[in-house]
This record gives sequence, C-alpha cells and structure tokens, in this order.
Amino acid sequence: MSDSVPADTSPTIGQRLAAARERLGHSVVAAADKTRLDPAVIAGLEADRFETLGPPVYVRGHLRMYAEFLELPTAELLADYQQLSSAGARPDLTRIAKAERQTDPRKWLGPVLAALLAVVLAAVAWWVLRKPVAAPAAVDMSAPVVAPDIGVPLEQLNQPATGSEGPGSAAVEPAPAPPDPVVTPAEPSTSGTSNSTANAPRTAPPVAAPARTTELRLSLSADSWVEVYDAGGRRLYHDVATAGSVQSFRGPGPMRIVLGNADAASLAVDGRPIDIPAELRRGKLARLMVNPSGTVTRAR
Repeated sequence: MSDSVPADTSPTIGQRLAAARERLGHSVVAAADKTRLDPAVIAGLEADRFETLGPPVYVRGHLRMYAEFLELPTAELLADYQQLSSAGARPDLTRIAKAERQTDPRKWLGPVLAALLAVVLAAVAWWVLRKPVAAPAAVDMSAPVVAPDIGVPLEQLNQPATGSEGPGSAAVEPAPAPPDPVVTPAEPSTSGTSNSTANAPRTAPPVAAPARTTELRLSLSADSWVEVYDAGGRRLYHDVATAGSVQSFRGPGPMRIVLGNADAASLAVDGRPIDIPAELRRGKLARLMVNPSGTVTRAR
C-alpha cells in the first residue's frame, strides 16, 4: 500500500471572503457601495486573483478594508496572503533562451537611399553656385534727361484760364472748394453723467485671495488604511499606515480623509485636536471632511 498525502481542503482567502459576504446577505455591488471599493476589486479578492489588483501594498490595503467590513480576522487573512505571495517563485530571466538575431538586408535600404539623395542635392547646389552672375548694366549719368511729350506746351500750362481763348482751346476751370464740414450738435446726456466720468479709467477687478493652507496631523495606535486628499483633489497619502506612526500633511483645505480603522486614529488641525463624530463612522470605516476651522463633516 502506498502512502498518500491528504489534500489541503481548507478554504482559500477568496472563498472565506465570499462566504462571509453571502452570510451577511450582501451582493458584490452592495458590498462595493458600502466599502467604496471597485466591484472588480471585490471580485478579484474573492477569486484569489491578487496579481490583477496591482502591487502587494494595494492588495493588503484592499484586503484589510474588505475583511474589516465582513467582520473577519484581518491579521490572519493578511498573514495567509503574505505566505501566499512569498511562496510564488519568480522566473529566472537570465535562463530564457534568446532568439538569434538575423540580419535584415532591408534595414540598410533607407540609409543608402538617404546618402544617394544627399549626394545628388550637393551636386545640384554646386552646379547652380558655379554659374557666373551677370553684372547690372551701367547707367550713363551724362546723357540729357528728356521730358515726356504730353502734347501741351509748358507755357500754356502755367497761363491762367480766361474766356478769351481761341477756338479749339479748352478753358480750365478751377477745382471746386470742398464743402464746409457739417457739425451736428451733441445731444444732451439723459443719464446725468458727464464725459469726464465716462472717460475715467476703469479700476482692475479685485484679485481673489489664495486658499488657506491647512496642516493636518494624524497619529495611529494600530495599523489602518489611510487616504488623504486636499481641496483640489490632489492625493496626499494612499497606503497602510502602521501602528505608532505619525503622519503630517499640508495643503489647501478642506481635506478629505478615509480611515479604515477610525478607532485607532487621532486627528489635529493646525495643532488643535479634533474628534471624529460617531455618526460619520460605519463600523471602523470613517469618511470625513476636515475644514480649516477644525469642524468635521461627512465627506461627499
């Protein structure tokens, strides 16, 4: 009789997550809405397709938040994932056979044609530049300048026009004087404002004051997933913060914060400690908006 090794029948991480979700009566879409996780992320966690969810630090953050929502032992699941990720062997890329490079004669066709074209262009330019340039014809400055024949003697043009010219001569009438400009009187202003007021220089619009910078300080007594965004939507932090760490952020307020373990978090704004209201929490998960004045509201 040969010895047989019993197969491991313990459920995987994804099977435990799916069973807990079904036990609580949530669908994948409902769970994604309550945890603010993407449905594709939840599907990947329950199918054990961790390699499709990005780097291990993102997988651990998603797994921690989802396990806390399903009320599962978070530390045990993270330890199983760590053991599973460290067990995967990476392929040795140095042992992969490289394909033998083959010389393609067509790759030389482009450079050869470019060299031939350059030679032809250089020959054409040399042929054009070597032709002598014809010198401009010299102008004889000593030749008399002959006025054009316009058919009327110069003396007749200088004589005044009179009515005693002989037959065949035309009388030159003087050009009529331009008419006097018509001045239209300006209508009286009905608005009561003078021209000096209308022509007064306009003042520049007031410049908006820059947004106030808020300093946020976050202290953690246990591991927690943390996301911090400033008023412009710029992400300041997006990772798992470890127990005992203190994180400081500066930016325009208000700041939007997501805490996976709100019980272990302490907040302070500009050195003033603030409390996280119970109505902003959903289990250990909290989503809140911290204003520069220190007030806390629900994040949109």
